[in-house]
Amino acid sequence: MIKNSLPLIRTNCRQADLSSLLDLAKRSRFFYDHEILVLKNLCEEHFLLGEDTSYHFLLLNQGGRLIGFACYGLIEEAEDNYDLYWMVVDPEEQRQGHGKLLLRESESGIRALGGRQVNIETSSRELYLPTRKFYESQGYLQSASLPDYYAIGDHKICYYKNL
Repeated sequence: MIKNSLPLIRTNCRQADLSSLLDLAKRSRFFYDHEILVLKNLCEEHFLLGEDTSYHFLLLNQGGRLIGFACYGLIEEAEDNYDLYWMVVDPEEQRQGHGKLLLRESESGIRALGGRQVNIETSSRELYLPTRKFYESQGYLQSASLPDYYAIGDHKICYYKNL
């Protein structure tokens, strides 16, 4: 598919974006229903608190539609340490560098906020193998595996990267 425009990233996530964010997360088929609800709650806190929220969003748009997003935030009980909570790229838009762009821009935003480390949690399910390989290819190191965390047989795999 030939693209008519380059992707643009914006940081001003608005209430009007909520349905697109949730739809994109659902269409990815990577997330449980209760995880989609967590995304909705993060968005609503972001809308409610504005600049005072600890959740920062990056929205990747191309041709007037959302094709990816990331959400990161400060870990309250850690010094200058951030979680990358969500990163989703439209299944039809994957393998075009959009994930690398979102990750690079997330890391840049975290650095600008004084962050020194990024942490990522993901699933051990086979579906997530390309995701884990992606993070490893971007310099993230596995730091832990928590057995049966998300469900029986679905372990939490933790990664980190010092900035």
